[in-house]
Amino acid sequence: MSTTLEDRLDDDCAPAWRPDPGDRISGQVVGISERAGYNEHHYPVVTLRRDDGERFALHALHGVLSAQLAELRPTIGDKIAVMYVGKVDAAGGPGTYRHYKAVKDVTPQLIDWSKYRASVPSDALSIADRARLAVHIAALHAVCPIAAVGRGRAAGVAGVGHHRAHAVTACCCSIRAMISSMARSFALASSIPSSTEAFASSMVR
Repeated sequence: MSTTLEDRLDDDCAPAWRPDPGDRISGQVVGISERAGYNEHHYPVVTLRRDDGERFALHALHGVLSAQLAELRPTIGDKIAVMYVGKVDAAGGPGTYRHYKAVKDVTPQLIDWSKYRASVPSDALSIADRARLAVHIAALHAVCPIAAVGRGRAAGVAGVGHHRAHAVTACCCSIRAMISSMARSFALASSIPSSTEAFASSMVR
């Protein structure tokens, strides 16, 4: 995948980056594809456009480089830098492997914006957010069907004592009242059954 149709024409023309130990390359990602290597083993190819305009294709044949790129999950337009460290000894065993380091240019988050989400006024919610909230309110509205039969009938239907039935319906009353309050706060009263207010009123008689 590349930025434009013309960029896609240049993808296959970009020379492979063939680094020596210590070599580095950085640039903007302009192409991402996969190739079949030895024994049909697929590996990622990331094409970079350096600041001087030259393009190079990073063939992530080696496991460390492909794993580093997988961690970064680069996409078109990202700026990344890669360094080939060279061959290093495998920890805890014989042999060597080709080691790389890769980083992506990420804009730092100066403050934690998530803590301000709760203070967003209700009229700032998007239509999609209101629709999702309405679905949840409607679902909560049906969580206590036993309360709909009233305190006296609940005791007989459920086979429980009067005091226990009273506790159940009182709990349901609190839940329904909370739902009703939520609906009014988010201007969603028309999205839930109209019996909510009547139910809350009847349970406190």
